[in-house]
Amino acid sequence: MNLNPALIEKYSVIGPYYSSYPPLGEWKEDFRTADFEQALGRFCAEDTPAEPNTYAFYAHYPYCIQLCYFCLCNMRVTQDKAVKERALRALAREIDYFRRFIDAQPRQPVCKEIHLGGGTPSFMDNEDFDGFIAAIKSLVDTSTVEEFAMEIDPRTVTPESITHFATKGINRISFGIQDFNPRVQEAVNRVQPLDHVRALLSPEIRNIYKSVNFDILYGLPLQTRQTFRETIGIVKELMPERITLIRYAHVPGIKKHMKLLNEADILSEKEKVCMFIETVESLLDAGYEHVGIDNFAKPTDSLGKAFRNKTVWRNFSGFTPGRVKNMIGVGPSATSIFSGIYSQNIYDIGAYHQTVERGQFPPLERGYRLRRDDLIRREVILRIACDNDLDFDQIGEKFGIEFHTYFKDELQSLDEFVNDGLVERNGRSLTVTPLGRFFVRHVCKVFDGFLKSKTYQIHGT
Repeated sequence: MNLNPALIEKYSVIGPYYSSYPPLGEWKEDFRTADFEQALGRFCAEDTPAEPNTYAFYAHYPYCIQLCYFCLCNMRVTQDKAVKERALRALAREIDYFRRFIDAQPRQPVCKEIHLGGGTPSFMDNEDFDGFIAAIKSLVDTSTVEEFAMEIDPRTVTPESITHFATKGINRISFGIQDFNPRVQEAVNRVQPLDHVRALLSPEIRNIYKSVNFDILYGLPLQTRQTFRETIGIVKELMPERITLIRYAHVPGIKKHMKLLNEADILSEKEKVCMFIETVESLLDAGYEHVGIDNFAKPTDSLGKAFRNKTVWRNFSGFTPGRVKNMIGVGPSATSIFSGIYSQNIYDIGAYHQTVERGQFPPLERGYRLRRDDLIRREVILRIACDNDLDFDQIGEKFGIEFHTYFKDELQSLDEFVNDGLVERNGRSLTVTPLGRFFVRHVCKVFDGFLKSKTYQIHGT
């Protein structure tokens, strides 16, 4: 697709990725334990035998084997087994808090998905990993879990350990690939030879996992459009079931280690947009579905099927098949979503451990009680992001509003996107065009009530 350079320039600006609405930067530090536990109690009470409430469980294991200079995650580097064991004890204690609270309720919600992130959960040895899974199973009946996913740093695993994870119930693995180019890997301190990755994806291993994801970063130092084409060529050869194509955000003011990177080696925002568009087209030609914003899936994968069935949802784990919209998170900086609230645990890893060791639960950093307007705008934004269209009457009926009156200013603002060919609109709906899909986040921003009076700022996770 040949794009107008002026259009690329116009939309080469940062903005939210809408893994939550309101975005994390709007959450409040005056959110208290009583707010959290009242919402958790409501979440359990809303459960019925005929239609039980469902949720995803997320656990954040914060430790890594080495510092990657591009990393925006909440992590620390350690080789000290005692430090890693302290983290696992804290996670187990927080899990036990949820177990005791939920078990005391008349009804218990059902877990449908588990995601182990970090940090690097694959950095645990088998003994620690087995103990961690046992702690999770004290809260979650894993027989109801449809997707049990785990993030993998290829440098921390062997074919034997990858196989071991599957024996404990893991059925989807996500590899932090980032880039296959050796020079780029050296520049960002993430050297992982292609031959090693190939060995981890033997036919025997692929057969025991129903889905493999690759995280790929574009806009890294020393990347060019040509070197990135070569990386994407290797990705298409290996054919993971899912791909997450993430734009590198250079924010040394937030993550000090990014100062180790040479800013002169980083592509311009305009060039990043060109790289993204070219990569999307390449993946579409290879048969992937562009599920939304930064996620791709094979048509045979559950995420690809959900995209065609318009059941996709988006949360802090990215785009999901839409089985659940609620989340319970444990670990430093982990987020929870249920019964009209968002919450985030204490971000600082040491402070999180100390708080848990004092028996102070939940270990809150901040949270947010969604207002009615937030709920309406969240539904609109996520329907656009997930479905690439929006039925005005459907939103009006769901929330008891007259859509054209409620969003009068926003609908006027959409005229610019219509003129640019990004959106088609009639009196009852809007549709994001194939061109508009490259810039769908900007369409979503029209309905963001928090960006009306200020400029978006990137926040740490």
